[in-house]
Amino acid sequence: MEKEKLLAEIESAQEQLKDYKRFIDLMRDKEDPRGILTKLNQTIGHIEMLLKASDIKELAHPKNTALKTPIFGKNGALVQIRPCGEKYKNKTFLGFLIGEIALGSSIEILEDKIQLNFSGYNPAIFVPELGEVIYGCASWWGEIESEEELKQITDEDIDNVWYVKMLKQSLLKKEG
Repeated sequence: MEKEKLLAEIESAQEQLKDYKRFIDLMRDKEDPRGILTKLNQTIGHIEMLLKASDIKELAHPKNTALKTPIFGKNGALVQIRPCGEKYKNKTFLGFLIGEIALGSSIEILEDKIQLNFSGYNPAIFVPELGEVIYGCASWWGEIESEEELKQITDEDIDNVWYVKMLKQSLLKKEG
């Protein structure tokens, strides 16, 4: 069978599998009908990917980079960072802003090329004292621009952020 015909059959099978309700009714006596259908759908998707990949002649360079210049601050900037998480015990550390790093990646098959793409960028901060990189989304942080700013990020600082205030008010309304 030609590759195009196989791909057309796979596409047809994938379309039919979208109607889970119909299949679940047919598989009432099975222990895990959703699991069976999910596995079948994954298998068909895997076969489709293998068929498409069989013609790959080129690996295309990513359209973007995994690390880019930060939106706020500059590469190598000195920052104060208070990571979230119990293991950090609400301590503020000194760190260096590495840049915006991609938290996600995806691969797409375009005709005879495999294309890698990066997405979901977030500030990455190296904390020498911890020997690890902490992401902006997992911390409270700010660039240190003067000696006066070389201080701890306090609970008061966090409580004064507009979206924290809004969340606390929302929670108070729910409770009250």
